[in-house]
Amino acid sequence: MDGGDSGERRLSARLTDEEIEAIARRAAEIVESNFTLQVGKVTIRGFLYLVGVGGAALLAWLGLSGKIPFGK
Repeated sequence: MDGGDSGERRLSARLTDEEIEAIARRAAEIVESNFTLQVGKVTIRGFLYLVGVGGAALLAWLGLSGKIPFGK
C-alpha cells in the first residue's frame, strides 16, 4: 500500500474573495426565499383557520338564534 491513498486524488482549489462573496450572497438569497415562503404558508394557514372558525361560529349563532331552521 502507498500510505492509504487508495488511488484518490485530492484537488486543492482556492476560491477568490469574489467567488466566496458570490457563494455567500447566493446562500443568503436561498435562505431568505425559503424563510419568506414559510412565513407566507403560516400566514395563509392561520387566515384560513380563522375564516373556518368564524364561519362555524356564525352558523352556530344563526342556528341557535332561530335564523336558520335546522331539522324543523
